[in-house]
Amino acid sequence: MQFTGKFAIAFGIALAILIFVGIFSYRKLFQETSDQQWVDHTHLVLEKLDAVHLDAVNAESGERGYLITGDVRYLKDYQQSLTDLDDHLDDLAKLIEDNPAQQEALRNLRGLTAQKVEGLHQRIVLRQTSLDAATEAMHQSNVAELSAELRTQIKTMKGTE
Repeated sequence: MQFTGKFAIAFGIALAILIFVGIFSYRKLFQETSDQQWVDHTHLVLEKLDAVHLDAVNAESGERGYLITGDVRYLKDYQQSLTDLDDHLDDLAKLIEDNPAQQEALRNLRGLTAQKVEGLHQRIVLRQTSLDAATEAMHQSNVAELSAELRTQIKTMKGTE
């Protein structure tokens, strides 16, 4: 075999190796990009869950501020928290639309937040008519239990994510 023949074979082998490495690198890069998108998605879901929890806490704080002081400025914070809560729950629903288990968990979370908001609203209405009635409702309410259930549901969803 002549030198040019050996050179052509060596060059062909080297070229085949380069093509193989290039294809492998491209596939690896594509997979890493896909993995990074899922990581980003997971972070978004976790952020929305944290936002939902914060909105619920802020709504409760606004309600309590109003119950204690009667100052309607607290109701603005309360209303804004409820608006944010609805927005964040809707955002969360869009993020998890591909995950049936998380969708079921979100339905439970929406139910818990609806119960919590209803209780907050009832006490605000009572406070507008009678401080004593609102105080009594506050003592009889299940705010702590609902808050604990809400935290547990959020923690469960975070664990799933």
